[in-house]
Amino acid sequence: EPWGFTKRSCRDKARHLLRQQRPFLLIGSPACTAFSTWQYLNERRVKDPSKLRRQKVAAKLHLDFVVSLYVEQVQAGGYFLHEHPQWATSWQLPTVRELLDVDGVERIHADQCQFGAEVQRGGQKGLPILKPSGFMSNAPKILEALGRRCTGKNGACSRPAGGRHVTLEGQLTRDSQQYPRALCQAMLRGATAQ
Repeated sequence: EPWGFTKRSCRDKARHLLRQQRPFLLIGSPACTAFSTWQYLNERRVKDPSKLRRQKVAAKLHLDFVVSLYVEQVQAGGYFLHEHPQWATSWQLPTVRELLDVDGVERIHADQCQFGAEVQRGGQKGLPILKPSGFMSNAPKILEALGRRCTGKNGACSRPAGGRHVTLEGQLTRDSQQYPRALCQAMLRGATAQ
């Protein structure tokens, strides 16, 4: 069963696991669809605005709960790592802004093309996906390991294999939800250094 934190039973189970296991590092990457820039731009064009409002309420409940877990993790002396798209509207939510005000919590910008994000199938297979991401954590070594930016100009990618960034939309958006292997390895290197 997926971790749908709009369900009280899932929230209770997650909080119980956190308190029982007290992990060194808690990683959260809640669904970002309701906070995406595309969603924001299309807000006025949707056929059923009430459906969009319900989705946003559910997404905010989920994200606020995840942030409450991060706060508990920090208070217990542990570390957390949160990822959302760099330009997502979620970064402006009061709970997220309050967490960013906590001593030792920082946010960085990373481009996932620098960690191997690329199209996995079809005619554009192998082309880089910029995927600007925001990472927030109280673990400076993890943020240091993740803080890589693309320096390419005019759509060109600065990764060793080069190429031109593709626009992240439609099926590519769904495909890119899985972290590239090198990004996971950078997280582990940072956690080990921390």
